[in-house]
Amino acid sequence: MSVSFFQHIINGVLPRGKKCSIIVLGMGRSGTTYLWTMIKNCFKDPILIFEGSSIRQGAGPVVEKMLIEQFLIDPQKGDTFQLKSSLKLISILRGIYLCYPKRIFVYRDPRDNLISRFFWYHSYKNFKDIPQEMDKSLTRIKAKEGKPNSINFKDMILALPGRLRGRILNQHIFLHSEFIPKYISKNKWMFLKYEDLVDGCLTEFSCYLGLDLDLTVELAREHQAVKRTQSYGFWRDWFTDEDVVFFRPLFSRYMKIMGYDACDWEINRPKKIHPGQGSEYVKLFYNRHR
Repeated sequence: MSVSFFQHIINGVLPRGKKCSIIVLGMGRSGTTYLWTMIKNCFKDPILIFEGSSIRQGAGPVVEKMLIEQFLIDPQKGDTFQLKSSLKLISILRGIYLCYPKRIFVYRDPRDNLISRFFWYHSYKNFKDIPQEMDKSLTRIKAKEGKPNSINFKDMILALPGRLRGRILNQHIFLHSEFIPKYISKNKWMFLKYEDLVDGCLTEFSCYLGLDLDLTVELAREHQAVKRTQSYGFWRDWFTDEDVVFFRPLFSRYMKIMGYDACDWEINRPKKIHPGQGSEYVKLFYNRHR
């Protein structure tokens, strides 16, 4: 089970007197691994926690990466999701506030995040027992690349088996509509936009941390496969008019809260989509973990 630093203290894994430092929180596919890597490299001998399951003992401060998906109860069946109890959530958040004087929440345009999330879930782990479903999905992706208007992006998601469909779409919508607006406050977190992270606009953020961040940092080998485009705005290539009608009411409130232009839903209507964004990435990602 994924746990946070303060839970490790309670469990006796780490000393209670150890000074805590920085936590990076965000949704999967929002640049959290890249940011966590930049921060940890600023310290000589840090204690490292990665999504609650990887601990490195050190003499320096703690640098933790946590995904907000860890706040969910993950059902054994079906494609719906719910948050842990309010008391449990409050307990976890209070522990974070107590242990970490520096707290960063990384957020991303939900449309780009959804695109990235879709491709990332095409892993060997998720499809090893249903390889025929991987073949079908890859066929749909290639058809979309060759003729972008031939299939709606939402239909590519909805065609997947229920559990994957739930993780990619339902969980994504739930976290943006329920968890983030209700539980993540600018009074408690330093907000960092994924697009600013990609563009290297980190002056204010570096001042907040008091660190000189290296923007040229390379991810560790075990994390290399998470990279896809390291850019943004690609939802405009993948969405159709019907996708805009479907997703706009689902994401508009979140976009307004987070400072995105909720009125900007213009799509590109490309003649083709480069396979490096989709099918080639899927094949590379899938085969790497076989």
